[in-house]
Amino acid sequence: MLGTKSKVVPKKLIPEMVTDSRFITLKVFEIERSWAFAMKLNSEAYTEPRKRFHMASRLTKAARSADQLADLTSHLNCDAQTMLELQAYIHWIHGIRYFEKKDWPHAKYRLESAQAIYEGLLKIIEKDMRSVYEYRVSELLPRIRYCAHNIGDASAASDLMKMRSSDKELGIEKNIRTTGAKLGVLEQRDLDNLLSQVMASQAQSITEVQWLGHTIPVKLEHARLALNSLKEMDAELAGLTDPVSRLAIHEANLKVCVEAISAVRDELNALTAAELAATAAATTGDIRTLTKPNRSRLMNSNSDQQADLNKLPRIRLLYTYLQYLKLSKTFSRNLIHVEVALSPRMSLVGKESMQTDEINLKTESLNSKKDSSVLIASSSHAKPQELARLYDSLVQTLQEIAAIPGVFQEHRDIDYLQTKLMAYRCFRYVYICDSHG
Repeated sequence: MLGTKSKVVPKKLIPEMVTDSRFITLKVFEIERSWAFAMKLNSEAYTEPRKRFHMASRLTKAARSADQLADLTSHLNCDAQTMLELQAYIHWIHGIRYFEKKDWPHAKYRLESAQAIYEGLLKIIEKDMRSVYEYRVSELLPRIRYCAHNIGDASAASDLMKMRSSDKELGIEKNIRTTGAKLGVLEQRDLDNLLSQVMASQAQSITEVQWLGHTIPVKLEHARLALNSLKEMDAELAGLTDPVSRLAIHEANLKVCVEAISAVRDELNALTAAELAATAAATTGDIRTLTKPNRSRLMNSNSDQQADLNKLPRIRLLYTYLQYLKLSKTFSRNLIHVEVALSPRMSLVGKESMQTDEINLKTESLNSKKDSSVLIASSSHAKPQELARLYDSLVQTLQEIAAIPGVFQEHRDIDYLQTKLMAYRCFRYVYICDSHG
C-alpha cells in the first residue's frame, strides 16, 4: 500500500508484477466484491431509494477494475480460452452497469458481446464444462430481451413471458440469483411491471367475444385483462405435454377467471341497485327514495339513466360467459388429475390424447372385472375410491355447465355434452363398484 497516514492508495498492479495466476484471481475478486455489494444495495433500494446512488458508484468501481484487468491481461501471455473468458466477463460487468443506468443500447451491445463469446466457447470446450457456459448464456438472455423491449422490439416481451412461465414451472422463483434460473439477476419487480404493461396494451385490442351465437362487448378493464391472459396461457398450454406444467397453467387460468368474475359481479350489483332505485322512484314518483348517486343520475337526464340501465343485459351475459370459462377450465384441470391417477399407460409424458386412452381403458374395465383390477393396481392412486371421487367431480362440473342459462338451448354440441356426462357417470359407477369389491 502507498499513501499517507490519512489516505491509503493501493499499489497499482502492472504486468511486470504478475508472476502467478493468483494475481489475476485477486483482481477478479475485487470486481466480484464491488458487484456483489452493488446487488445488495440494489435489493435494498426499493425501501431506501438513496442507496441507488451508492449502488451506481460500486458498479462504476467494478467496471473500472474490469478495464484495468483487460489492460493487464493484454500484456500477458494467456491462452486463447482464458482471454475469451476474460473478455466475456468484462463485457458482462459493463453490461450490468449500463443496464442499471437504463442505457439500453449500450447494455444490449455489451451483454450480446458476452453472449456471443460464451456461445462460441460452447462449440469448442469439452462436454463436462458446457453446463457452466450454458448457465451463463441463459442468465444473459432475459436482460438482453429486456433491453430490446425498451429499445422498441415488440417480440421481446413475449420471449420474457415464456422465460418467466418456464421458470415458474420449475419452481425456481424464490431465489433468482443463486438458482441458475433463466431470469438470472434481472429484478423480479422490473419484469413484473414490464409484463403488466404489455398485457394491458394487448388487452386494449379485445373489445368483444363471440359465444353461443352472441356478440358480447367487453368494456370492463378487468375482464379485458382476464380474457387476454386466458388467451396467452391457452396458447402456451398447447405446446406443453407434462401434466405438472399443464396443471400449473390451469390453476393460473382459474385464478384469473375468479378475479374477473368478482370484478364483473361488483359492476353488475351496482347496475342492478341503480335499476331497482330507478324503478322505485318511477313507481312512487318520489325522488327522495333514491340514494345521492342515483338521484343525481336521474336528475341529470333520462337518456343517461337509460344508457346505464341498458348495460345490464350485456354485463349479465359477460358474467355468464366468464362463469362458463371458469367451469370449462375446472373441467380440463380435473381431466388432467384423472390422467395422472390412471395407469402408466396413460399420458404422464403426453404421448397420446387423454380422452382416447381413457375410453379404451375403461371399455376394457367394463368387459372384465379382472382387467379393471389390473388397471386400478397400476394406478398412481392405490384406492379406486380416489378415481371415483375424481370422476364425480367431472360429473358435477358438467352438470354445472349444463345448468348455465342458455347452454342447453344454444350449445351446438349439446348431444356431445350429454354423451360425455353419461360416459363419466359410467366411469364413476365402475370405480364405485370396484371399491366395494
